[in-house]
Amino acid sequence: MGCTILEQLILWYRCPSELGNKMRFLSTIIATAAAASACAHAGVAVISPFDLATTLEEAFDDAPDGSFHGRYFAGGLAFGAVFVGQVQGTDGDFDTLTAVPTGPLDLVADVRDENLYFTQNAISGLGEFGPTSRGIGEGSIAILFGEDQLEFGIDVFGGNGGIITFQFFRRDGSLIDALTVVEADSLAFRAMSSADAFAGLAITNRDPGGVAYDNIKYGVTANPVPVPPAALLMGAGLLFVRRLRNA
Repeated sequence: MGCTILEQLILWYRCPSELGNKMRFLSTIIATAAAASACAHAGVAVISPFDLATTLEEAFDDAPDGSFHGRYFAGGLAFGAVFVGQVQGTDGDFDTLTAVPTGPLDLVADVRDENLYFTQNAISGLGEFGPTSRGIGEGSIAILFGEDQLEFGIDVFGGNGGIITFQFFRRDGSLIDALTVVEADSLAFRAMSSADAFAGLAITNRDPGGVAYDNIKYGVTANPVPVPPAALLMGAGLLFVRRLRNA
């Protein structure tokens, strides 16, 4: 009866003349595992709002009521409709955003005559129909942070079961992740590593009545992180190689 694949591998590892092949085989396993670990931890994830560690919140208490032209600044944040380099279009009543921003990340000062709308201490994007029932809440919103963030939370008002898309960008304008979620009263997100810290995000929605946003939660800035699992695995692999050499 022939050997199984597992038995053949065991015999191969016991053969001292195959040390070079063993090391190459082990290096391949380590590299593959490291790449898989990096993929598994890349990007931005949806988390429970109760798990946020944010320390700051913008509630638009000082925002003017009604439509707003240009960029709005509050609490170290800047709000607009779109980032420089993005293309704002429409799909029915709703704004769409295509292309990626150019770096360094910055807001377009004015896409339309009126691009934001404030009411009851909440912010909305104005779609192409302006401050009307077809425009309020249908437009895009872009948020620029003064420091790169690892967590973000937001409250949603006036929704009717639609969907919201969040695009997270680095300071150089590159896209980290794009997540489309079913709207909820509160939403929260976390970067999976310091390499995925975001400098800004763009928000579009497809809700039948449009939506407003409030209580922007932030303040967990990017810091050096402990040795990631992939690096730990690499260290364990090198230790195993050393043991093979000493065998």
